[in-house]
Amino acid sequence: MRILTTSDAAEAIRAINAKRVAVAYIGGDWEKYVTADGLQEVIVSPTFGSNPKAIRQLQAKLGWDRVHFLDQLHAKVYLGEESAAFGSFNLTKNGLSGEVLEELGAITEDPAHLAQLAGEFERWRELAMQCYPSPDKKELKLKALEVQLSLGVRHGFIKSAEPAVRITDYQLVTDGSLSLVWCRNVEVVRDDRALTAAHPLLAEATFEENVANWTTVLNDDEISEGMWVLLWPARSDGKPDGRGVASWLYVHHAIADGITNDEYKKVLVQLKAGNQPQPPFVLDSVTDRAIKAVLGQEEFSCFREKDGELWSADSCRGHIGRFIAALKEEYLLRAS
Repeated sequence: MRILTTSDAAEAIRAINAKRVAVAYIGGDWEKYVTADGLQEVIVSPTFGSNPKAIRQLQAKLGWDRVHFLDQLHAKVYLGEESAAFGSFNLTKNGLSGEVLEELGAITEDPAHLAQLAGEFERWRELAMQCYPSPDKKELKLKALEVQLSLGVRHGFIKSAEPAVRITDYQLVTDGSLSLVWCRNVEVVRDDRALTAAHPLLAEATFEENVANWTTVLNDDEISEGMWVLLWPARSDGKPDGRGVASWLYVHHAIADGITNDEYKKVLVQLKAGNQPQPPFVLDSVTDRAIKAVLGQEEFSCFREKDGELWSADSCRGHIGRFIAALKEEYLLRAS
């Protein structure tokens, strides 16, 4: 057994070629420290500190049957075929870069130690499978983690360090990662009492000067604080309006019954002065045209309002992934 310190932990863990990893937190740069092709199974705590995009990457590579969630996991173990490391280092930049935190652990090649660590890994896996026995439960937890991270930025607990990306580099974490909502100029009456109760800056007299973007949806639509909404301009027939441009709305406040004269009563508000993460992807002119082209296709008519029918953002939730895939293809066609 050999002691690992802050300066040599990362190199030692790379050399292990870990097949199984159990850590509290996984960061966006996890592939710097473990070989993705050799990795077979992961146990992680899906709590504040783990990157939801990193978890989605692991799920895409390994499948949900080999990515397990255990909220109470605090141990950090990297198991290879002939050696293993354990200690304080999470699979994150903070834990392994040698530039942020002071870490300590050990590496061993002793067969007895390897067997004992493998036994603990199997015990944690059993606990994880009891807590999250199905992919659906893992998906719900991943969605909750993503919103929690967003709210951490919103309330200033953490800083958003992720750079803005083009649509071709965007990775959808869950179908709840963002919503698409059409918008057009409609005369509505805001309920001053409801909006002011949510935040004093939303009073009618100061609403416009304090709000960066806003829209309305049905009260029952599950769009809440900490979520991103892609607003796209629609004509009266429901199809994309080429005269307008798509925009992002980060939901600082979601206020039920904020409108008095329309069925779409929930008001979604982004404040000018509020904190928010980086938008999911950049809305340049090519992306804007691609969005309208895709939404004009019959395949994606669910995103459009139809005459005489109330439209619900929630009804489109299961189609977001297909929309993003189609948008990437349309963008590449237009950018080439």
